[in-house]
Amino acid sequence: MNRLVRFAVDRPFWTIVIVAAIAFGISFAIPHLTQETDFRKFLSEDDPIIKLLDEAEGKYGRSFGILVMVRNENGVFNEETLDKIERIGDEISDIPGVESVTTPLNSQVITGTESSLTVRMAAPGGKAPKTPEDLATFENRVEGNRMLEGNVISSDGKAASISVDLEVDADEYAITPRIAEIVDRYKGGGDELYLYGDAYFDSLMKQEMHSDLNILFPLALFLMVVVLFLSFMNLRGVLIPISVVILSVIIAMGVMALAGFPMTMISFVAPVLLLAIGIADGIHVLNRYNEEIAAGTEKRQAIMRTMTEMKGPVIMTSLTTAAGFLSLLSSFFIPQKQFGIITAVGVLAAMVLSLLLIPAFLAILKPPKVRKRGSLRPLTRILLGFERAVI
Repeated sequence: MNRLVRFAVDRPFWTIVIVAAIAFGISFAIPHLTQETDFRKFLSEDDPIIKLLDEAEGKYGRSFGILVMVRNENGVFNEETLDKIERIGDEISDIPGVESVTTPLNSQVITGTESSLTVRMAAPGGKAPKTPEDLATFENRVEGNRMLEGNVISSDGKAASISVDLEVDADEYAITPRIAEIVDRYKGGGDELYLYGDAYFDSLMKQEMHSDLNILFPLALFLMVVVLFLSFMNLRGVLIPISVVILSVIIAMGVMALAGFPMTMISFVAPVLLLAIGIADGIHVLNRYNEEIAAGTEKRQAIMRTMTEMKGPVIMTSLTTAAGFLSLLSSFFIPQKQFGIITAVGVLAAMVLSLLLIPAFLAILKPPKVRKRGSLRPLTRILLGFERAVI
């Protein structure tokens, strides 16, 4: 490691170019990252639950479903609400990948006598009633029918369900947003509409992960920039640690894609977590370097002394942190294992970059200005004030 540090100090431009080339090359894999929200894939194929699912699917097949709930406080047995249910069902049926749509209108009603069985749709023709007579016929067929009441129509008559079955190989992530768009267009008019189902849940989780990451990562980055600026009061104190953690996140996400690990509800927080963990090494190294410069040490000697003193602590803290995350490999939950591996990779990448990239940057830049004796940075004043308040 000492040779690598000396190389970084003596040939800083080559060091920066090599590190940037490696990170740039790995980053090409990031666009190929996938997202996974199917809980079935979060367990090993040898898990007893998965074996039972495989056995059931081998007998009965596998399909995804979405449920649209319609609620009206005045009851769903009115022409407007039933017409809305029919139109929603018709529009959803036209979506490629939808196998069938069952509404209260086209649900089957079976009646029998001593000599025959009659199967017909609950509503005449399976369409929304247009006359009081058809509406009364539909209501009479539903009320008291054990197959319909409490299933497609609530017992109090205030709620109805539209059941959407998808084809086995259908892309639920593409279909569900289209169903949600249809449902959103029909909201209002005294009717409350809700979506439910495994396919909808999977699609919603994918959207929420993407949305949360787009908010959390920039927010964490902004807060770190503020803290770093208050700590060092110069651009180098901000840009050097930030460049280290961003490159470590790029490397970790690239390795994640290359390893074939999908983004899950657990691993999507890894980039934000790596920002918080990886920034610490850079802060310690820069602070120690500033102390050496303030003591009057020549720049190259200050860099070498800093790295000699900080090498051990940086390596030990990074290794113990990585080992802690790798302990998740003992989990039965596959996303936890993948999260542990990727986070450990990011921590180790931040360690290597802190030991090589930071001294390369310091070797290029001029030494920082020495602050006047007794002059304290804003963050130091705040922390000292907090210390006095606590003690």
